[in-house]
Amino acid sequence: MNNWGFASFFSRLSLGIFVGMIGVHKVFVIGASGHAQNFFINGFKEHWIPEWLLLILGYSIPYIELICGVLIFVGLWVRLNTIIIGFLLLIVAYGHMLQDAFYDPTSHWLPRFILMTAVLLLYNSQDKWSMEHLFRKHKK
Repeated sequence: MNNWGFASFFSRLSLGIFVGMIGVHKVFVIGASGHAQNFFINGFKEHWIPEWLLLILGYSIPYIELICGVLIFVGLWVRLNTIIIGFLLLIVAYGHMLQDAFYDPTSHWLPRFILMTAVLLLYNSQDKWSMEHLFRKHKK
């Protein structure tokens, strides 16, 4: 593997671990219902967002993060899952900014955004330790 391949590999694994472990915590420690109630329903009851939408987002985001994190980590449908993470990051950024216009994104939003951008820019066929590479290799 050349340097581009290693950069792709390490950024992909880092994003997969980062997002996947957040999903693991939200699904298995907090629970999807706890996540929805604590971070969405209680956090936005004074804002314009309807409760049904908050429930959908609050319950689904933990599972989306868990699934996307695992798939990115193993290297399967990396581009699609990274784009999904990008949309989740937009939701997170909007929510935090809605609650506090002076929200500091450097704590947890910015590292995920940087890793997401790195994966989108660096992920390529030189990442020989991804499931996608193994499937391409066996197709030939």
